[in-house]
Amino acid sequence: MSATHPGRVAAATLAALVVAAGGAVAGVMLTAAPTADSLASPAPTTTVEVTTRPYDDARNIDLRPVASDGRALTAAASGTITATRCVVGDELSSGDQLVAVDGRPVVALATTMPLWRDLALGARGADVTALNEELRRLGHPAGQGDRFDAATRDGVRALLANAGASSPDGTLPLAHVAWLPSRTTTLGACEHRLGDRTDGGRLATAGGGVVALQAAMLPPNARHGDRVVTVAGVRTYLGEDGQVTDREALDAWFASPEGFAWRNLGDDAPATTVTWELAQPLETAVVPPGALAGADGPRPCLATPDGARAVEIVGSGLGKSYVQMLDGTPPSHVLARAVPGTTC
Repeated sequence: MSATHPGRVAAATLAALVVAAGGAVAGVMLTAAPTADSLASPAPTTTVEVTTRPYDDARNIDLRPVASDGRALTAAASGTITATRCVVGDELSSGDQLVAVDGRPVVALATTMPLWRDLALGARGADVTALNEELRRLGHPAGQGDRFDAATRDGVRALLANAGASSPDGTLPLAHVAWLPSRTTTLGACEHRLGDRTDGGRLATAGGGVVALQAAMLPPNARHGDRVVTVAGVRTYLGEDGQVTDREALDAWFASPEGFAWRNLGDDAPATTVTWELAQPLETAVVPPGALAGADGPRPCLATPDGARAVEIVGSGLGKSYVQMLDGTPPSHVLARAVPGTTC
């Protein structure tokens, strides 16, 4: 057997030491160092705290005015509207100026029969009798019976002067009379604005006016139950036909900027947007959508640490679901995610 050379032994010994040291280093490198508690990742959250909040299911809807037809106030005067006293909702009385056309007033007159012709000194007839009676009732001079005499002429001058005419001559042109069906009426609509052109015909509407506010369309998925709208600060209800007919609400709307716009623009005015909401808000539990099982089915369940509980889903928003408990008070916590197949 040959002897081992001392140099070779030393080299082998050195190599063994290097290998051993390398293995130790590798072992240290492969062993995970302990992490400080402050740097450790938090354990996954399995439950979520439940909060409660009122839920009113508020929806925006548009309302538009509904006006009744009323009776047309007409005059044959043609020209430019140079003055107007027509304001929807205001009262118009016999003897008042309705508008002025080319500077000449159109006077409202509630005679017992409509006037049908120009009247001047010497005219006779039932229409003259009606004119004399109305002049007298208004406190102006008036003739007797069916004759247009000097007293009638003086009364017509006073009537037209009070209505804004300049130096009336005592004749009463039919073109400048708008017959009223009653001594006083409420204006329901105005056909012209200052500066408009009229070629005769309807100037305004007596009576009528806004009788309702109609919802253009109701959201099809709105929660059932009593719901209210707030119109110009007045809280009221929609009828089954989608109309607001509460007089207080209509009057408040009429005095609002939206009502003012409608009086000036008519059907071109923008709709009035109001909030349609539950009269009595529901008390709901606010939970993450993941805590619900069977949300698309007829019997949704809420996963809680103590088991699944029956709920009704009433709404959602901002990544939350709003539910009503069907079996008591809401839990304090729910599972962050329901186990698939959970039933209740």
